[in-house]
Amino acid sequence: MVQKTKNLNMDTPHLSFKTLSQAVDFIASCLDQNQILRLTGQIQHFEQDRQRTQKLGPDYHANYFATHIFTQLQQIHTRSNLREIYAEQNFPNNETFHKLGGHMAELGCIHIDFQQQANGWVIQNIWMCR
Repeated sequence: MVQKTKNLNMDTPHLSFKTLSQAVDFIASCLDQNQILRLTGQIQHFEQDRQRTQKLGPDYHANYFATHIFTQLQQIHTRSNLREIYAEQNFPNNETFHKLGGHMAELGCIHIDFQQQANGWVIQNIWMCR
């Protein structure tokens, strides 16, 4: 079950996910439907990163995410459906942090970080290490 938790950065609440397949399905749906704002609205660190890069221009972070991370993640998803890549995986039972991809893994240099909260797992950040 996907639950909504208070989103401190946006007017819409953060979604929390009970299973990794729910989270991956949400991300894949955003990629399939080209819904970048729907996805970035669920990334907890997006507003913090946007404020940090404000000196580079008011839309620097959003533009960087859109042109480099979102489009590259869409290309990866088109080649290899994320739902299939992560079908057999789930969130860890004894951890509060979980990462998909990164460092030339299945997502190349893109990292998808999840944080466990009281109501389930939220998307903490989606970022690229190169």
